[in-house]
Amino acid sequence: MDAQKLAERLLEGVDRIAEIATLGEQDLARSYGPGKWNGVELIAHLADADSILHTRVCFAIAEPGITVLSFDENKWVASLGASTRPLEISIGLITATREALAHLARTTPAATLEKAHVVKDGQRLTALQIIEKVCTHGEHHLEQLEAIRDHRQWVAK
Repeated sequence: MDAQKLAERLLEGVDRIAEIATLGEQDLARSYGPGKWNGVELIAHLADADSILHTRVCFAIAEPGITVLSFDENKWVASLGASTRPLEISIGLITATREALAHLARTTPAATLEKAHVVKDGQRLTALQIIEKVCTHGEHHLEQLEAIRDHRQWVAK
């Protein structure tokens, strides 16, 4: 994993998510499959998950070895009003969080990103692994958002 390339992926993800968000809340009220989140909920979920993962990266660097908690994404979407959260708020949070992570990826020494870690569910996760998770998680949900944009169902690969 190269931190500079991860920084680029983070920012490319912001652009792709923001582009899909321009469809608007009405078009993004569709889901990518029966019983699945709609586009507004997906974007809100990405905002929440990105901010949590950003916090984990900060803990890894500033307080290495700390234990972090898991979160139930379905409870967050249901309890925090994801379906009614304005897209501008979610996109703003995604943008700010990913810009902050890209800055950390570019400016934190590589050895620190590899060494700094948190413990989640008994597993050691480095700051760099968490940054990569933001990228892969976002790319996964972007496939679903693109399916919504294209009026098709999304099927897991």
